[in-house]
Amino acid sequence: MPTRRRRSPHRLSNRTARLAQAAVDPAYHLQGEDLASRSAETAERWQDVYLELIRFQSGLMESLADSLPLMSNQAGIEIRELDVAMLEAQQERYRIRLEFWQRRARELQPLRVLNDP
Repeated sequence: MPTRRRRSPHRLSNRTARLAQAAVDPAYHLQGEDLASRSAETAERWQDVYLELIRFQSGLMESLADSLPLMSNQAGIEIRELDVAMLEAQQERYRIRLEFWQRRARELQPLRVLNDP
């Protein structure tokens, strides 16, 4: 009978590692997000998505800020140096993408007015 290799409980799965890296990669975009879209409606929808993500991340950051003083020094250092840094990088990626869709919406706004009956 073949033996199965057991994955170390301390090793991330390939999928988890890929997603963690994508979370802070400025070039990463969300599933279904078409950066080449010339649709004003699409630009508005993605603005809403990124605003929602930014608000959610802000809530997480506030919760962390409230919890940090209650943690041991060692746990607080770990949270600040790793988790907060990761969330800040991810939030920056969301802001950059939001600005992209805001610019795209402004570019397409004149086209939308011309196309409306």
